[in-house]
Amino acid sequence: MRVLISMRTRDLVWDPPPMGRIKFNVVGFVMNEIAACGGVLRDDKGVVSALFSGSCATRALEMAVLMAIKEVTKMVIELIRKENLFANFEGSLRRMPEVRIEVTNQGKNGMAKALAKVGLSRNTLFRAYW
Repeated sequence: MRVLISMRTRDLVWDPPPMGRIKFNVVGFVMNEIAACGGVLRDDKGVVSALFSGSCATRALEMAVLMAIKEVTKMVIELIRKENLFANFEGSLRRMPEVRIEVTNQGKNGMAKALAKVGLSRNTLFRAYW
């Protein structure tokens, strides 16, 4: 028996957010009952400005994904606070961020998946901003 699996290249390519927006891709990963998560923040041009990777205190994939979303939420709040230190406070309140959570083809989250896999070997959460 021969099985042929076909995927279009565009199904495996990262989709940028709309112009002027940012996108945080996250992945939960479980192997041998050890869970980890990873994520990467990019702008509409694909430039990375933050990422994280680490193990999770769970064994369920769904919980690992939820923990990744929780970590993203904390990181985004920190980034907004950092930005607001230098911005006009009143103007910042007028442009509150829109947040959308979507489930996409995991093939499009290659970098986030790689970070999650590396997270399996970490004892602590690795976070980086720039």
